[in-house]
Amino acid sequence: MNRHNKIIQKEVWRTRLSSFKTIALALLLITLLGLAILAPRIPMGPTKEITAYVESIGVSHGGTGGSAYLICELSNGEKVRAYWENQIPLKKGEKILLLETPRLTGGKKYEFAGKSNN
Repeated sequence: MNRHNKIIQKEVWRTRLSSFKTIALALLLITLLGLAILAPRIPMGPTKEITAYVESIGVSHGGTGGSAYLICELSNGEKVRAYWENQIPLKKGEKILLLETPRLTGGKKYEFAGKSNN
């Protein structure tokens, strides 16, 4: 009888260990998924202000509404897309200020900061 109890006890521990491994794996996968979703939003360095010229203005439509954006040309000739609140009227060729933030996953995020005084 004692031997039978030991065998049952081993099976119980194997089942518990298997359940623990499954839960640990599920938590790891949920954590990795969360990081994959949040990583593009995590800044990797300081935000700096740069000047650019407006090339075009656009609106993208999503499920919860639209968002305005600018296509801008930087001083090095690179064209970037910048988020814009659409509160200040702008026109093509206008000199503006952008906030440039490097991202953890590479690339940079650009946001409209205002019109340039120069």
